[in-house]
Amino acid sequence: MAADQFVSWLEFKLVEHGVSKVVPDAQVLAAAWRRALRLRAVREAIEATLAGIDGHDAEVPEDLAADVIARIVGTEKSWDDALWDIVRDGTEP
Repeated sequence: MAADQFVSWLEFKLVEHGVSKVVPDAQVLAAAWRRALRLRAVREAIEATLAGIDGHDAEVPEDLAADVIARIVGTEKSWDDALWDIVRDGTEP
């Protein structure tokens, strides 16, 4: 049986047995709606923040490689983690 034939057969069987889409009760639906509102607000805040940041023209520190090396020597830390630490700590110009 091909995939599209199987899907058609399965949908027919579901309808035949009275299966229908489910909508949760009012309490679950309300909680999901509030969560969706929060997620929308977070997405909009991220988009607005990113629109105001232009990292392409940021001046790269001259000693960046030395700083990265200093942070990874003798550790299990990757260069990428060290770079993130540098940016997070605000040690860039």
